[in-house]
Amino acid sequence: MSELHGTAGNDTYIQGEAQKDVWLDYFGEAGNDTIKMWQGQAIGGKGNDYIEQLASSDWWRELGVAYWDAPEGVVVDLQAGWAQDGWGNIDTLVGVDNVYSGWHDDHLYGTNDSNQFASGSGTDTIDGRGGIDYVVLPWVHEDGPGTLEDFVIVVSVDGRHATITSPFDLHLHLELTDIERIAVDWDAPELDVASFIDPNDMADQGLVAAAAQRWNANLAMGSAATVSFSFVGSAPASGPGSVGFRAFTNAERDHVREIFASVSAVTHLSFVEVADTGAGGQMRFGVSQQAATKGLSYAPSLAPAEVTAGDVWMDVESMVSLAAGSEGMQALLHEIGHALGLRHPRNVDAGDAWSVQWREADDVSSLTVMTSTESPDGLFRADWGPLDVAALRYLYGTKAIHTSNDTYIVGGVDAQGERTIVDDSGIDTLDASSSLVGVVLDLTPGHRSSVGLSAQAQVAVDNLGIALGSWIESAVGSSQDDVLIGNSGNNMLTGGLGNDDIDGGEGRDTAAFAGARAQYTLSESFGARYLTANDGVSGFDVLNNIERLKFADVSVAYDVEGGNAGRAVKVLGTLLPAFASDLSARGIVLSYLDAGGDVNT
Repeated sequence: MSELHGTAGNDTYIQGEAQKDVWLDYFGEAGNDTIKMWQGQAIGGKGNDYIEQLASSDWWRELGVAYWDAPEGVVVDLQAGWAQDGWGNIDTLVGVDNVYSGWHDDHLYGTNDSNQFASGSGTDTIDGRGGIDYVVLPWVHEDGPGTLEDFVIVVSVDGRHATITSPFDLHLHLELTDIERIAVDWDAPELDVASFIDPNDMADQGLVAAAAQRWNANLAMGSAATVSFSFVGSAPASGPGSVGFRAFTNAERDHVREIFASVSAVTHLSFVEVADTGAGGQMRFGVSQQAATKGLSYAPSLAPAEVTAGDVWMDVESMVSLAAGSEGMQALLHEIGHALGLRHPRNVDAGDAWSVQWREADDVSSLTVMTSTESPDGLFRADWGPLDVAALRYLYGTKAIHTSNDTYIVGGVDAQGERTIVDDSGIDTLDASSSLVGVVLDLTPGHRSSVGLSAQAQVAVDNLGIALGSWIESAVGSSQDDVLIGNSGNNMLTGGLGNDDIDGGEGRDTAAFAGARAQYTLSESFGARYLTANDGVSGFDVLNNIERLKFADVSVAYDVEGGNAGRAVKVLGTLLPAFASDLSARGIVLSYLDAGGDVNT
């Protein structure tokens, strides 16, 4: 990187052809300067400056403008091609890609292409407009860049808006619009802004309909409620049930009852079946011939005048099959969702006018039954999606379910539909050992796993979700090549045969192996550990963020620096130095510490 300074007067600098590949920082200083560069950074300084990127067929060349030295806040609009430079002057910008501001209240606007921004402390607004835009966050410590944990990042459910603050710099307040990536420093990894969307916000703001459209609208959100339901026995004179009417069969009624039972199992919403005489139930079910819909339903209402509130009318063709994972079951779940107070995550119907919408990428059936997007692998929901469960619990409160130690066998016929595991306590396991194909098991609450084959023998993708707040402690892979991903707790991950990729994430995580230690060769490189079965057929595993290895005959601990393994050695070395090298003694102390015990040394 080269640096060049102009004078205090009016300068003209045009970067020569010979300097075309030099990354240059040019300081215009004072005066009305003309600066034309192939690439680099122009710091115009005080004055009405003209800054232009010279035309080139090299797409990778970038020119940025910097206003670090501005005594006041700046306004920079790259698309319009001008900047208020903080000195009371106006700069003209032509072909400039990036902008870097100082430590005042700045307003930065990008182009329809990709741009890069950086700002200091202050109340700043940055609008990337089009393209894939990138913001480097300011330092919040005097001695250098911070970490991600130094910032509070709140992102809207559509991913378009982000607010960033820091408890270490109370003057910092960034308002970002249409910024796709951020980083804590120039050489730090770029992170997708959308990865900071809170899935609870997606449920509460993007799936829950109007506040009055719930069966407990006379009470606080989350309160218990009871709603009655009935099955229509005869065709109404008018309305959506009047054409091609038929009643629900006994088997179809059982499906409705099972769906209601699944809601009552995880929320405090109760259902009471009544005869369809007089007004019938608050929710009424019937089948009719519909021209262009799989079904239709009405949102909840406690207003007496809303006589159709909560009614569900299914199309005749949708009722051909209500098997778990069928199109008909997904349609029935969808319409019941509306009748319980859920809505579409995006404005897809003519009557939709929600101000808060999800990203299109999130509007998928693996997250919610309220989507209108078909799954690319042809799967349909067998039950509520993970964010449906969160939304229903937000509406009607949380009732704990599956509080014992549970093992969930996955990857078999269950894979022929999209399912959600809701587990509120216990030491639990996802077990894919019987799967005929490799699996991806992700134990993070709200994340999705890929297990098994569809009915059409296609590998299923994202067909197993874990509900928000559900913590699964262990995962067992198949005999094929698997990906096992832990959550922030202490996980036990067993890959089994095959070439497995195992990442424990945060927490103290253990990778377990069936054979004795001598049956494997362990190596390390590029920040990961590699375990190879010596028989040449039992697999090669890549291990990341794994603190312990458990073999049939011995366990190995790697958390010596700052972990319980190091503390165990320290305890023995201090209190019982004669046993410090005794592996059995180390194991006893380590087990005690892992169980939550403590020893002051």
